[in-house]
Amino acid sequence: MRHARARLALPILAFLVLPLGGCKLPYQIISKLVAPKATPTPTPIPAQPIAAEFSSIEDERVAGDSQVPRATLTVTLPGTKQAEVAAMRVVTKKVVDDLGTSLVPENAAEAQFESVSPGESYPDQEPLPVSVSVPLKTASRKAKVLKEVEADVELYTPALDPAALVSVPKVLGEAGKPLVSPVLQAAGVEITLLSKEQIEAERKAWGEKKREESKKTGLEGEMLDRIVGIAVESFLSSSWIDVWLKVKDPKGALFDIVFLDAEGQVQGVNRTTEAGFVGLDPHGGEVGADWGLQVRLKTPKTFKRYTFALKDIALP
Repeated sequence: MRHARARLALPILAFLVLPLGGCKLPYQIISKLVAPKATPTPTPIPAQPIAAEFSSIEDERVAGDSQVPRATLTVTLPGTKQAEVAAMRVVTKKVVDDLGTSLVPENAAEAQFESVSPGESYPDQEPLPVSVSVPLKTASRKAKVLKEVEADVELYTPALDPAALVSVPKVLGEAGKPLVSPVLQAAGVEITLLSKEQIEAERKAWGEKKREESKKTGLEGEMLDRIVGIAVESFLSSSWIDVWLKVKDPKGALFDIVFLDAEGQVQGVNRTTEAGFVGLDPHGGEVGADWGLQVRLKTPKTFKRYTFALKDIALP
């Protein structure tokens, strides 16, 4: 592990992303979309130069056959508030050491938005600034200095726009019907928390769909019934999913969905998707009767782009 501390300020640029992808199992028998994978696309939001403070370097060398060496710069952005940020995307643009070696990671431009913890704050304490992790390749042991570092950061700040957040209290009580919200309606987003009866109905409908598809391939009799049975049993059946949602988002306005626990604290989720249905599993335990759901939307006011640069950062 390598650590260094320094303070520097200077100028950078960024991109935006839009989520979701998936895959199908062979023969079209059981279709499942796995964890969403966002694809960055250009955004018209201008990048603003921002002062940055470089804090430290973490340098992880290979410790096993399955591990990949990597390094990370920790950078803070004075004047920003981490409590306002729900997610961020960091793109490493340029990293060059004193040997002239580029340390920009492969596929750096494909960086995805990642959730951000609000961090702990106290009444008499200044708000914590945004802390940014800038990924890079590990430097040679012969290198002494990072001559140049440039990175782009895009922040998703839904708390700054009332039209970006829709909170539904005691969401389990809304099972079986679409969530009612003029904000969701204006964004073209429709979300229904499925009841047990609706899940069973969707599984049966899925089985019939697979039956018709399989018949066209010539399957019949016992083999056909077996294929349909497998399709029904495996659809919307993950044991670790607490809630299934039916989501319609034709305009791509949806950014994220999280839970709110009984104290109103945000609980992140593990997520899976299957044929247009979204399954959520909260990090903070099972969904209780007094838990809510928070829908986060994309609006122009919810994204901020910054650019920064650092020079002559000493390596340990």
